[in-house]
Amino acid sequence: MAQSSVAETIPAGLDDAASGVVVLQDCGLPRVQLCPVPGGCLEHREHYQFESKRYREEGKPPRPPPWDSPDEAVASIARSAASLVVAAAGAAPADPGVVESAAPAPSRRYDQDFWGIAGGRSTAGRKARAVSHDQVADGAVIGQHAMDNKRDRESCRALCSRLSEDELRRRLSSSRAPKPKREVVEKILSGAALDDRWLEEAAAAFDVSLLAEAHPDYHRFKTKGPLKQEHLVEVAMRAVQRAKRFAHGSKAADDEERRARQLSDWEGPQKQQRMRGFAKKHGINPQCKKGEWQDFRRRLLIAGCPENLRLEVVSELVSKERRAPDPTLDIEAFAHDYLQSALGRRYLSSASGEQLSTEQVSEWQAVLDLLPIGEAPEWQEDPVLLLAKSFYDERGNLDVPKPNAGDEAEAAQLFQGLKVLRRAQDGDSRDAAGRLLRRRLTAHDVLRWEARIPRDLLWP
Repeated sequence: MAQSSVAETIPAGLDDAASGVVVLQDCGLPRVQLCPVPGGCLEHREHYQFESKRYREEGKPPRPPPWDSPDEAVASIARSAASLVVAAAGAAPADPGVVESAAPAPSRRYDQDFWGIAGGRSTAGRKARAVSHDQVADGAVIGQHAMDNKRDRESCRALCSRLSEDELRRRLSSSRAPKPKREVVEKILSGAALDDRWLEEAAAAFDVSLLAEAHPDYHRFKTKGPLKQEHLVEVAMRAVQRAKRFAHGSKAADDEERRARQLSDWEGPQKQQRMRGFAKKHGINPQCKKGEWQDFRRRLLIAGCPENLRLEVVSELVSKERRAPDPTLDIEAFAHDYLQSALGRRYLSSASGEQLSTEQVSEWQAVLDLLPIGEAPEWQEDPVLLLAKSFYDERGNLDVPKPNAGDEAEAAQLFQGLKVLRRAQDGDSRDAAGRLLRRRLTAHDVLRWEARIPRDLLWP
């Protein structure tokens, strides 16, 4: 009696002669998901028969049916059917002992013990290539795959930033290849397989292109087109490291990327020659003593930074923190160096860059004006003017002798500085290689010098 009453409540029901139970025409769920009806609804059964035939033709082992065990069908059909009917009506089951069909658990994708670990590929050996682990999605896990395959950019960035560098590198290296075969992608999209393209997801989250030509140092990879997996891991790791240090999209991050590209360009068997050539180009002494290599490299990285990027890096930090860059903080050390370099280049060029133009002085002053009163650093005075004033006060003239080998560095600096100053009366003063030494003197510059030293001594 109970069985016939249940049959009457099920719309479009059919009698299964094999089991003697009522089978639903359609449970309402996609055929790739687990059927909640014990023994399977008619739609799931027909789809399973079609899939089984295709598997046999392709020589593949059959997969389990996407429904509850048939042994339990007779015992549970009444409870399950009643639960479905009541749930469709929007009410809770009257019997607390009724066991409803299991719903997929919440997404596990960004669990620290799941992302980058599940799926993936086997490790390549000396005589074996790396092989992707293709998951066989039976009815019990198809729904879970659909949940686990949902990507979230910010969650991915946060997880990659939390993992240690060694652990993240290990997971990315064992990930499925970024561009798997079409049939694998179709399985992933349908929920029949786990989306274990962890490396591709991390690259997208950190704006890393999969093409070698998109990277300024792509010649190091000795390839064109899509990056090899090991190369993409290297580039992705570099992007994660940069993101840990700086906010995404900030000017400081852009500068960090610029320095990384520059260091990469110097790498190779002729590293020292490349760095010394870069030093000569920027007017820096290319000779480096043992133990001073790190400082030498830092000076080159500072000299290679464009003035507009220096200004943007410092302005971004000062606008946010309302203080000058702190040299004791690693992530602010270069910003501090850029500011100090600008303060020393108001009147002439230095090894860290060219003399600032009038517009650049105004832009840097606008950044200094953002600092609290009394905390803004002062512009540095013209070092040649200070040496000339000291020489004049001591001797009463500016008859600076031509320096010889072994003379004090200040004497040579003053002699050369006065030559450059006097040439700048008529136009920009440059060295033999064309590098700017001092911009053409303005009327204000001339008055500033003549206020300290008699005019007839300055311009003989």
